[in-house]
Amino acid sequence: MQKIQSIPQAVWDKILPLADQCIQEVMKTQGSSKFEEPKTFKQFVQTSYGVVEGSSFKCIRGEIKIKGDIMKALAYDMEEREVTPDMKKDERAGRACKYIYYPDTKSSDYCKALLKGPQPFQEVVMLLHQVNEAGVPLVSNREFVALRIAKDQSTDKKKFIVYTKSVEPGIDFAKKVVRAQIINFNLYEEVAEGEFKASNFFFCDPCGSIPGAVFNSTLEGQMDYLINLKQYCEK
Repeated sequence: MQKIQSIPQAVWDKILPLADQCIQEVMKTQGSSKFEEPKTFKQFVQTSYGVVEGSSFKCIRGEIKIKGDIMKALAYDMEEREVTPDMKKDERAGRACKYIYYPDTKSSDYCKALLKGPQPFQEVVMLLHQVNEAGVPLVSNREFVALRIAKDQSTDKKKFIVYTKSVEPGIDFAKKVVRAQIINFNLYEEVAEGEFKASNFFFCDPCGSIPGAVFNSTLEGQMDYLINLKQYCEK
């Protein structure tokens, strides 16, 4: 699964106006879900499962406190780290590929700069294409095509949100895959100088014939993102 050369301008013209709608749908899904009492995951994350109206698939949310630079966390989230099929299996971490597309060079240059370290915040919209390997026979790989939208909601303290929401751009990226649906956000809120809170909300409909109970049992692994983020920011 190689990266396609470029996204046609007509596709960008179709999906970029959907950014605000995507944000609203992410927050609506999170706000309308009914969550269980939180429990502790790997000592540091307060996490809870939620029931999403009209779906047999659950959502999950988590929260962690981190001592470090909030801008470093944002850079970790947004930097351009792609996954290609020729990478080693442990480097791909269950993904067949992960590619990022940008509507302009300004956004691309900014996310490339984040690889070198934190940068002053810039609102960015990007298109994510990722294929997750099923790992079991007779189950198709799952493909995600989603807008990622970074927003600054700071007031007297820093606050940033990165939203991820599936969109249908009307083009094919990969063959022999099932296109799944994802609704997600990562929230970073400054608590005090040198300390911030990171939160994650995640819902995925894998589509196809995967039983809800089977898929729901794997959700907790999503919270490893917050654990990895804490380790990265505090080292």
